[in-house]
Amino acid sequence: HETDIEAATNDIYRLVAMADFEEAIAFGLRAIGADRAWLEGYYAERIDKAELFGLWRGDALIGAGELRISPSQSGVADVGMVVALEARRQGLATNILRRLRAEGLKRGYRVICSTEADNLGAQKAIERAGFHAHHRILEVSLKRAD
Repeated sequence: HETDIEAATNDIYRLVAMADFEEAIAFGLRAIGADRAWLEGYYAERIDKAELFGLWRGDALIGAGELRISPSQSGVADVGMVVALEARRQGLATNILRRLRAEGLKRGYRVICSTEADNLGAQKAIERAGFHAHHRILEVSLKRAD
């Protein structure tokens, strides 16, 4: 398995700095369609805590990954990633997750990852990155009586 993104390409993987903030926001808006105000607050916090990593191809940010320290589970870091639409299906998500997992372990955390039940692409990347499902979370709602 290829674990070093730069070994296979000329892509650069590194922490996202505040100087990259606007580029990261534009990427997030394109890649996931998030609300701008929410994304600005979320990315600013991740950058401030050195929890947001980016993958650049040339001058373009094509992937982002987060290593978010859990506020509710001591010693746990949750990882996640997103890849630009035009760069998907190249193994980048798997490689970003491998990098995040290695960084989390290096920092002394137990690293976890999750996704939505219908996100098959993310599930494949998560599994290829070495994560295994131990728990399934179900969303349960009450049926309204008419």
